[in-house]
Amino acid sequence: MASLAPPRSAGRRSPVPLFLAVVLAGWTTLGCLGGEAPSLTDGAGSDGVVAADLGVGELRTVDAWSASHEGRPTCKGTPLKVFDEKPGTLLQLAASLPTQSGSAPFLIDTGSAWSFVFGTQNLSTELCCVSVSLPHVAGKVGWQLPDGTTPAGLLGSDLVSEGATLDLRIGENRLFWWRDPPEIPTAAARVPLEYRPIGSMDAGLVASEIYLDGKKVRLMLDTGSPHVLIMSATPRPKEVEVHTFDGMGNPVTLYTSTIKISFAGGPERVVAVDRAETFPVLEQTIVDLGGDVAGLLGLSALGHQRIVLGRGLLAFLD
Repeated sequence: MASLAPPRSAGRRSPVPLFLAVVLAGWTTLGCLGGEAPSLTDGAGSDGVVAADLGVGELRTVDAWSASHEGRPTCKGTPLKVFDEKPGTLLQLAASLPTQSGSAPFLIDTGSAWSFVFGTQNLSTELCCVSVSLPHVAGKVGWQLPDGTTPAGLLGSDLVSEGATLDLRIGENRLFWWRDPPEIPTAAARVPLEYRPIGSMDAGLVASEIYLDGKKVRLMLDTGSPHVLIMSATPRPKEVEVHTFDGMGNPVTLYTSTIKISFAGGPERVVAVDRAETFPVLEQTIVDLGGDVAGLLGLSALGHQRIVLGRGLLAFLD
């Protein structure tokens, strides 16, 4: 699934194909700081290439985690670019991955079910000391990150689909990818996070125990969206009308204001919210996820220090 809410940068996200058949293989490579993290391979164990096949509509998961390996040097993670909408409020996150020509930014976008590189060839790279090969998606990137660079691809929710944990350390500008969940500070807000497959081609990460204006809701975690997004025909106070596009390039009108949010009985705070009266891609996704999702949980609601997601848990430090 393409991310549902595009970045609010100078450019806008161009459409990307919705259907990718990606063959995920075993978790075979030692990951960050002595723990294991998943390796995306073709399952044959020979060339380490992710098989991408348009239109096949099949997702196969091969082996489980391999046994622990000892003696690997400590991994310092992957550089993380942090972009703010305003001081202390997240807008976008991008990981800098090695390429043949140096390095390139990949938007961290859990609204996408798949990680991939834009272009005509797969990319052999490294994520948090783990060798990976990303499938390619043809098409022109029609938007830029706030620093003027063009994203080379997306890192999606498949990174946690088999039990791994993504650890976004905003305060350190580093990304870690763990087999076993790291220790989370007691001060962190925590809510359940469910990985919900949609057939064999799609998926969504659904967070629960969230309260919007005091009402308990479930939201799909979309780190490609800067704001909470809700579907509603009821206007809110002091809204600003915004004309943008969804992740498939279709025009969408949003109405931006603020909303009170709290997590699992924690303190309320006020964050930006986008209201949509019509949003066909999101509306269909909500149906596909079971109909109990009220909208999207975007970055600006998740603090500005650290975000940990995976293994049934979403945690963050403000």
